[in-house]
Amino acid sequence: MSDFWKNKTILVYIALAHHTRFIFPVVEQLARQGAKVLYLVGQAERSQEITAINLGLEYTHVFDWVCEKDQDEIQENYQRLRQVFSNSLKQSYLYSTPPVTVTDKTIYSTAMEYVGFKNAIKKNKPDLCLALHELNRWGKMFAFWAKKFNVPILTFQEGLYYGMDYAYTGHLQHSTFNLVWGNRIKRKLADYEAPANRIIEVGNTHLAGEIKRQAEHGIRKKKSKEYQCENKLAILLLFSGEIPEITQLHPLFKAVAESKESRLFIKFHPAAKYEQVAHWISLIPKPYQSVITTFSGDDPLYDLLSMSDVVLLAQASTTGLEALFFGKPLVLLDIKMTQKLPYSFTEFNVAAKMTPQAFGTAVLKNKDFSGLTDPKDIDQYLKDELSGTKNAIERVVDISKQVIKANLRSAQASLNSSANTSKDWSIILELPQHPNEILRQLEALAVHSENSGSFEVILIEPPNLSKEAIGILDTLKGDLIRLSIKEGQTLTGMMNTAACLASGTFLIFMKDTLLPMKNWLCHLNSGIKITPRSVLTNTCRLIFPRLKRKTNFK
Repeated sequence: MSDFWKNKTILVYIALAHHTRFIFPVVEQLARQGAKVLYLVGQAERSQEITAINLGLEYTHVFDWVCEKDQDEIQENYQRLRQVFSNSLKQSYLYSTPPVTVTDKTIYSTAMEYVGFKNAIKKNKPDLCLALHELNRWGKMFAFWAKKFNVPILTFQEGLYYGMDYAYTGHLQHSTFNLVWGNRIKRKLADYEAPANRIIEVGNTHLAGEIKRQAEHGIRKKKSKEYQCENKLAILLLFSGEIPEITQLHPLFKAVAESKESRLFIKFHPAAKYEQVAHWISLIPKPYQSVITTFSGDDPLYDLLSMSDVVLLAQASTTGLEALFFGKPLVLLDIKMTQKLPYSFTEFNVAAKMTPQAFGTAVLKNKDFSGLTDPKDIDQYLKDELSGTKNAIERVVDISKQVIKANLRSAQASLNSSANTSKDWSIILELPQHPNEILRQLEALAVHSENSGSFEVILIEPPNLSKEAIGILDTLKGDLIRLSIKEGQTLTGMMNTAACLASGTFLIFMKDTLLPMKNWLCHLNSGIKITPRSVLTNTCRLIFPRLKRKTNFK
């Protein structure tokens, strides 16, 4: 086994327990190969520390990385954020959304988190960052600072992506790559202007391992015995964020009670409020309570899926896809729901649509639900939703390794560089392809740059250079850094890398078709004294003062 992951540090941001299932299989694999894994949680309305504690993880809170010297920065961020929120309250679009209580404490906590995430990444110097997504404020800040400090960050698909289309553009604002389950999701994200070249299909990192665990431990048989539904029809009803009016389900309850050959198990979404769930359960009529078992919070969903014979949904949810992967027939209940989602399993012919009354009638007639849909439609659906799920973990581990390697290559200074010392100039030179043109450019640069202050040269080498050109470059010595544009990289991206490596007070970006003239740096220096930031089209692209520049070429 390779020692690549030995002494590598992985910083992982975690929030809710039911989302960590997509990250953990990867993290466990990396840890087994020698990586050091650090867990970080944020401040939330439902404490994210609960997740870390219940999972037995050693973790730090984002506030652990904030100290007294950060107070001025926190206060400045707090005032800016407070002003932005105050101004937003005046905008009409806020009045059209459900009321959200936002306290001054939450705003201040956000300002603290912003600094905390920065310090955590800066001080730990991770080789790789992992997070579920960057859609919420914690993921967004975590990904932002990872990108700022040139740390690769991978984010994962969290669910089926069946609604909230306007939010999809936010998945790849800062992430290096977003690892999705299948081609449909990639197309959907790209349709909403997410960059397709930064979306990689890897399959679901959790499902294949979970199916294997269920089989090896005989979970279906054990759970059927535990809940006394052996030789009975086990019906699993899954609720997403919204819980429907209970009276709509009375025909289903009644049929299950009358059949004597079935049991109903109801699983509430972990994000559902405890008080709401408790009240809903209290409304179940007493005659039906003996045949209904309810689960809430983070109770084991997959054990219930394994035990079930048919799965009911009130509306589209990720667990519907997972149920199909488990080989369970799927039924979408035709009931009234407040939230209308632009997605339905019935549109893909992988679920039957039935009213509670119709389903109850089918139960009483001992209907075989396994024949509700065509297996070919389900196979095609899963092929589009889940790409290579059996090898998903290995793919993500390999991508993680490659992205770290690429990041290291782009930051390496391969010759006798004195990048730690201050220079007057950093000349970032875009090299031509032809050996003779390279020689002319380098000779002109060497001859005409003397007696003009200290300088370094950063060469950006185009791909597919000839052996003769490489031979010329291999003979060079001095304050020199060579950066090669590899497959998948761009010239503009390499310019940003060069800017990060540069140690000069001023940065000069020079085109491959230009030759410096005698005393060119002296003349540039005179011009800069008059105009601190100049665009000098006859010699170079841009000159930036080192301490004031923002180099981000697009």
